[in-house]
Amino acid sequence: MTEREAMERALELARLGRGRVFPNPMVGAVVLAGGEPVGEGFHACCGEAHAETAALERAGGSARGSTVVVSLEPCCHASRTGPCCEALAKAGVRRVVCAMEDPDPRVSGRGIAWLREHGIEVETGLMEAEAHELNRAYIHHRTTGRSLVTIKMAMSSDGMVAAADGSSRWITGPESRARVQEARAACDAVLVGAGTVRRDDPSFAQARTVIVVSACGLLDPRLALFRRGRALVVAVPEGLGPVKDGLEEAGAEVWETPPAGKGLALEELLRRAADRGLGDIVCEGGPTLAGELVSSGLADRFVFYYAPMLLGAEGLPAFRGLGAGDISRALELEISSSGVTGRDRFVEGRFVHGAR
Repeated sequence: MTEREAMERALELARLGRGRVFPNPMVGAVVLAGGEPVGEGFHACCGEAHAETAALERAGGSARGSTVVVSLEPCCHASRTGPCCEALAKAGVRRVVCAMEDPDPRVSGRGIAWLREHGIEVETGLMEAEAHELNRAYIHHRTTGRSLVTIKMAMSSDGMVAAADGSSRWITGPESRARVQEARAACDAVLVGAGTVRRDDPSFAQARTVIVVSACGLLDPRLALFRRGRALVVAVPEGLGPVKDGLEEAGAEVWETPPAGKGLALEELLRRAADRGLGDIVCEGGPTLAGELVSSGLADRFVFYYAPMLLGAEGLPAFRGLGAGDISRALELEISSSGVTGRDRFVEGRFVHGAR
């Protein structure tokens, strides 16, 4: 097995921790001895063994003189499971290949320096882009303190998410919807506005957690979200009293959130979500919530699905309240990929805040 093949395996192992390790990173590791894998591991859950120590335990005595290929820089600070750097040195590892530095201020190159100071050869940068993409929510949290937000929109070719009467099923085709369901299952939570919930009555069956943003907290307990049997959070303004009690009786967890303008303090909400282990969030509308996230600089990435149809100016636009009164104030997008899914097209990328 080459070191690149070992790194591909380490990244594959790391993905097994998705949804269970945040705010820690997803990490995988492979121990190579004589070009053969003799141990592998991944970080499975917060508080459990890190990838390197799990791999070393499986390798046993074969780790002496080995190369450890790991998807993130080994930690060197005290933690619930002990510093990985010390475990690597104690096992007699000769060489470490890591994909990227850890942006955590407690590490951030210190792990690499510690290993070199203790006679262990270190190489960095192998499949760095892939490792960065895997842990984009973790990296974002370490630099901003809040959850990563991806805006997902399914719209007509002229940018409408519903017809004039509010109907929207289905704008996009089954292939696009299947791709969206995969994204829901992979993220930590789906974020949605109360207006969209009332209009479409979605169940978001694939999502582990759904967060509904409501300025008044008035949601019918007969809605599908209350019957789906999975985590449901409703974010409401502080001090709603009986409304909060009614939501809790219906099975929701209520997050009282400071008000901001006509809505809620969304940055505070995203920090709370991150603190609860919900680091990778997909926002599925509606136009008001999406517009608030974008205009306040809290929307990070986007996935737009365009159906081959026109709904006209009478339809419901994808975003409200962006405040782009003239072309010089338009928000720029950086497109990273695009393609065709069934009859539809999709475009993915990131919002470029403050580019103009």
